[in-house]
Amino acid sequence: MRYSVIEAPFHKPGTIRIWFDEAKPYDFAPGRVVKFEIATQPSAIRRERRVTVELVLRRAGLFPYGLLGAAFIPNVSNVLQIEVNCDSQTDVMVLNSLALQPDTVLIGLPYEYAQAVLNSVAHSDISEQLGSGLIRFDCAAHGEVGSSSSAFVRLSLIVTQLLTLDVTERSYNDIASILTQIE
Repeated sequence: MRYSVIEAPFHKPGTIRIWFDEAKPYDFAPGRVVKFEIATQPSAIRRERRVTVELVLRRAGLFPYGLLGAAFIPNVSNVLQIEVNCDSQTDVMVLNSLALQPDTVLIGLPYEYAQAVLNSVAHSDISEQLGSGLIRFDCAAHGEVGSSSSAFVRLSLIVTQLLTLDVTERSYNDIASILTQIE
């Protein structure tokens, strides 16, 4: 896979880091997997895609933080499967995150955040954009203080929209457009 990382300001009060088609930076063994299926058309996408996004915002004394990554594996099944790995036993710290101090960032995804990710993706129009296959959210980190379900809803929408971009057509303007729409 091709290595590509982008780090940029996210709107004025935040920072985003995006990994494209790279090995999972913070994968974990899931204690549980939440799943959902949506009927759709066969995917026109022919190769696996992977995106991981780390985001911190700075708004009115709040500093929402999260890191979420997923792979899309296309198939011709007429079903889009969504799987979100979660684990409530997270105790491995991330030392070089974008989170603001004194937040402690841990690898993994608590169940309540995994459920928020699943619900937001299941109720989006991503199945129309990607077609059939499997979206597996298998890379995550969260802050003990700065993370929330709403932060992971935003991250899930960014990740899934970035998965729609073909690596050969991906441009900074495409990425900026997606980030602006998720605002």
